[in-house]
Amino acid sequence: MLLSVAFDIHLGIAKHSVPITLREVTDTKVKQGAGKFVVLHVWFDKDMAAHSACDFGSGKAEKLALAKYRRTIWQGRVLNSQFTDEELRNQGRCPLTPEKNVLLLAALGFDSSTRLYLASHKVYGGEARISTLRKLFPLMEEKKSLASAEESVDVI
Repeated sequence: MLLSVAFDIHLGIAKHSVPITLREVTDTKVKQGAGKFVVLHVWFDKDMAAHSACDFGSGKAEKLALAKYRRTIWQGRVLNSQFTDEELRNQGRCPLTPEKNVLLLAALGFDSSTRLYLASHKVYGGEARISTLRKLFPLMEEKKSLASAEESVDVI
């Protein structure tokens, strides 16, 4: 079975007259025996974290920064703000952090030999949040690392 990324990101290649997509790159890698992989979209960007009104364990400064961002962007229209963090978690309203995604994947039996493709655009907290994923899944790739240097010369 041929696995490929569900969306196409077009890359213009200087050496080729026809642009190729990341889907074609992944298809080629699978055909060359690179094997199966898991695609993970962590859904943990700044908007999602702020809108959830949850505490993600990074301290009071982060909680205040997200509250300020929430007030600025949604101008008090976030209903989750009226609930405690414990109530939000019990109701399943808090998105999983990248760290919790690692625990979930490990509990499901995925290990360091698993090839993981991170499909998230931008993770809130940046590399500090993703580092746990990288430690457990050293074969993790993102859209920037999926294509070789030659293939990604002219990204359009």
